[in-house]
Amino acid sequence: MMAADFQARLQSMSAQLAQSGIAMEDYLRIMGKEPDAFAAELRAAAEEAVLVDLALRAVVTAEGLQTTESELEEEVAEMIGANDLSVEDGIAQLRDAGQLSAVRSEIANRKAMEWLVERADVVDPDGLAIPEHLLAPPEHHHHDHDHHDHDGHDHDHHDHDDHDDHDDAGDPEQ
Repeated sequence: MMAADFQARLQSMSAQLAQSGIAMEDYLRIMGKEPDAFAAELRAAAEEAVLVDLALRAVVTAEGLQTTESELEEEVAEMIGANDLSVEDGIAQLRDAGQLSAVRSEIANRKAMEWLVERADVVDPDGLAIPEHLLAPPEHHHHDHDHHDHDGHDHDHHDHDDHDDHDDAGDPEQ
């Protein structure tokens, strides 16, 4: 599993660089990395990804979070988007390409991650639980910046001449 993930990461990186017109050797030189060090970083990332995948699979199995047919159909519908293809045809194409089990696994892993997050206790560096109310995002007032000004602040246009933090701050014409 780890070797396959490593190869996939290497091929993906090479393809991205090639699309940008950069050879892997040039990228490594630019980044100041030795090929062996770069390979070690990719191996470490692959190892971590495989361990996470195995842990999520264990949660899926232990908690019975397998992908339902309706979840699969919803996922395929999202993948298809506005394309002129039925969900059934999309599932058939994934099956024919050998990718259907990967989509099922992705959905199940996402469900496992959600299950874990719902049950996780967030702790401080000393291992003490942080109360939930301290983790909640701050409440803020909803206000519509596009349809009215606050005390003369122009939220639709960014030509505030009284600020020094805009792109043409160094322009002597200002």
